Amino acid sequence: MHPDIQKILKVKPAHIVSFIVFLLVSISTFTAQVYAADAVWPSKTTYKYANVNGKKIFYREAGAQHKQTIVLLHGYPSSSHSYREFIPLLSGRYHVIAPDYLGSGYSARPNPKTQKYTF
Repeated sequence: MHPDIQKILKVKPAHIVSFIVFLLVSISTFTAQVYAADAVWPSKTTYKYANVNGKKIFYREAGAQHKQTIVLLHGYPSSSHSYREFIPLLSGRYHVIAPDYLGSGYSARPNPKTQKYTF
C-alpha cells in the first residue's frame, strides 16, 4: 500500500486483510444453502451400567443404535463427565457411547491390591 494512501485512510494493512477475510466468510455464509436434512435434534443422553467380568462399568449413551457408533474415551484422571456437553452435539447424527474406566467416574472402584489394572 502506498504510504500516502495509508496516511490519508489511517488504516493499517492488517486491518484491510482482516476486512477482506470477513467479507469472504460473510458472503460464503449467506450464500450457502441449508437443507432440512442438515438440521438434526440431539437425542436424550441416558446413563447406564454394564457388568463386565463382574465389575460395574458406567457409561453415557445417546443417539439411535442403528447409526454409526462413536466411542468417546476419556483421559486419566477424568471420566465420561468430560463429554457431557459434546455428546448431545453428536447424538443427532451418531450413536454415542462414553464409558467410565474401571476406577473412574461412576464405575466400580475395586481394591488395587486385588485388582490387576491393565491398559
